[in-house]
Amino acid sequence: MFPDRLKPGIILDNRYEIRCLIKAGGMGAVYEALDHRFNKTSCAVKEMLLKNPNPEEQQYIIKRFQREAEILHTLRHANLPVVRDYFTEYSRYYIVMDYIEGSDLSSIIKRFGAIPQEQVIEWSIQILDALDYLHSQPTPIIYRDLKPGNIMIRNSDKRAMLVDFGIARTIELGSDTIKTVVGTLVFAPEELLQGKVEPRSDIYSLGGTMHCMLSGIIPTGAFSFEPLRHLKPNVCEELEWIVMRALKMKASQRYDTAKDMKEALECISNLDFAGVSRTNKITGEKQIPLLVNEATISLDSYNEGKAVPPTVKSPELKGTIPSDPEIIDEKMTIRKKIEISEDKVQLPEKKLSTPTRKVESSGKSVKITKDKKDFTRIFVLFLVFTALILSLIIIYVSSRIYKACNLCQKGQDFYSKGAYDEAIKYYDLALKINPDYVKALNGKGMAFNSKKEYHKAIECYDKALKIAPKDMNLMYNKGFALYNQDKYDLALKCYDKILQIDTKNDKVLVRKADVLYSQGKYDEAIKCYDNVLTYKQNDLFSLYNKGNILNEQRKYKEALECYEKVLALDPDYLDTKNKKENVLKELDN
Repeated sequence: MFPDRLKPGIILDNRYEIRCLIKAGGMGAVYEALDHRFNKTSCAVKEMLLKNPNPEEQQYIIKRFQREAEILHTLRHANLPVVRDYFTEYSRYYIVMDYIEGSDLSSIIKRFGAIPQEQVIEWSIQILDALDYLHSQPTPIIYRDLKPGNIMIRNSDKRAMLVDFGIARTIELGSDTIKTVVGTLVFAPEELLQGKVEPRSDIYSLGGTMHCMLSGIIPTGAFSFEPLRHLKPNVCEELEWIVMRALKMKASQRYDTAKDMKEALECISNLDFAGVSRTNKITGEKQIPLLVNEATISLDSYNEGKAVPPTVKSPELKGTIPSDPEIIDEKMTIRKKIEISEDKVQLPEKKLSTPTRKVESSGKSVKITKDKKDFTRIFVLFLVFTALILSLIIIYVSSRIYKACNLCQKGQDFYSKGAYDEAIKYYDLALKINPDYVKALNGKGMAFNSKKEYHKAIECYDKALKIAPKDMNLMYNKGFALYNQDKYDLALKCYDKILQIDTKNDKVLVRKADVLYSQGKYDEAIKCYDNVLTYKQNDLFSLYNKGNILNEQRKYKEALECYEKVLALDPDYLDTKNKKENVLKELDN
């Protein structure tokens, strides 16, 4: 009888030696193992258990497991571990991933409590970038079980890594709309519990994870996330708004995509958060916000079970630091307090004679005249006045930046709903405040593109590219607008500029192939698809389009190979079955 939990020393697939259990759950476990094929390097082996599936379900599960594991093997992202291998043994399913040495967020929160806002924003942006990558795959990948315990902070570079994705997430029984319910109840949105999973389900789970990081509280029941500032009044209001929007019960009220939420966080990533100790007015709890280059948390100590408090450099300020400073509001107001003690600056006394005060220093007498006192007073007043003017300028500029960012976000919201004229209106308002706002220019261009006003879209992209000439996203969007105008050579120039920087950009390679195909340059188009398939062997879109081009060239045998590969991966992909039947008829003739 194979044990429920693998013991150290057990070797799986004649290759992976189990070292220890990392964590376990209802559907399986994750182990640290040694890969004997590669000098006993460490790896993570995830095991999935299914209790007594019937034979029909068993075959379906095996097929789905193999297909999804192959897809996961092709993923490459800085915040995802690489999936190395997969296999079945003793009617169990295993997937092998990179071993991430570090601590999960759940352990960090339990040990240290609330995490500083700047760090929460940084890690959340990294995770959203990974989610955007997963959701944008040809066959979108939904993580389903995002929670603090599944985000590791890697010791080597303190990067947030989304781990433990794969097997449990990929099992789907029944129709295409009703999925197996997978996930942790506390962080699961309503639609996931109903078996109707979608990309915005991951956004809800990340919102819950951010709520835990900021509050330092991991709730025990579903749908129990209170407004953040009720729990932690020092949380920035913009950040609370983003988190609570992600936690909306209705998926339609959340951010439409992970990219949208990432951009919203990037808008507030430069906020000036408080850098001194503050006391929570409700709980009396002492908190020390963590600023970049001013404090560090020793994550290396997590694995050793030692609680290392945050270390904060002492601010180089004379006088006292207020124990309860005013909370910074959403307008990013910068408040500076300059205190001049009475013993440092003394108003001159009204005396007819010039007073003299002696200060003993090494036996010498120093005279401080009234003129020197007047000069000191004027100089200090000048400094105060200068600081006040600078503060007003900073407040004005900050408020303008925030207003432009907010208007641009409204433009994105209207764009995502298909209200392109309204979107353009808000982008223009943002550009009135900041004519060099690249994000607003790009959004306006995309809105014109959607309205098929391609010449106006190109004007927007050209203005933005003068400001950010190396922005690949702008170059890609301009190429697409040129392609829609049938300006194929100019579109190719845009795509080639991107490929000079990123030779493996499959999105651009596919778009370039479309342009070449439109020009009748079939062989060059096939080369683009082949480039994609060298590192994404199961890219359905590239295989399908390559087959279509070969079909037009009457290279029926090669086209048939492409169609058969597509059908092996997805039997219902577009009209591939009909294409295959037509090719077989041509071969018979």
